[in-house]
Amino acid sequence: MSGNGTTNGRNSDGGFSPDSVRDAARIAENEPTRFPARERGIYLQDSIREIEQYQAAGRSLDEIKTLMFGFAEAYPKLFDMVTRPSYDKAQVRTMLSMLDKMGTGELSQHQASIIVGQKLLNKYVTPTLRSTPPSER
Repeated sequence: MSGNGTTNGRNSDGGFSPDSVRDAARIAENEPTRFPARERGIYLQDSIREIEQYQAAGRSLDEIKTLMFGFAEAYPKLFDMVTRPSYDKAQVRTMLSMLDKMGTGELSQHQASIIVGQKLLNKYVTPTLRSTPPSER
């Protein structure tokens, strides 16, 4: 147990202590990006554009996976997302925009993560909470 009554940053009730959250945020804010964000963003944008062109040309999912094997192997969840009939293009554009801003130094990885997380919270969590009666929360 640390001097502030927490164990590994958690309170006795299992929640995170405000101090540990602030410490983690400060560390993340100052930590450099561990990958070349700009180059990765360009690669992802080009790959997604290519997948969309294959889809527009009527290629099957198996054909696209074969043609885009490197991308599908390196980013399986993203590949699955962008090959769904009605994927959320705005969400993907937001993530790619954050990568671009990280690449130019406009945002840190931590700041970009907060922006994406806030957008997801606003889109998926907040509407559910509003429609759920307080007694069921």
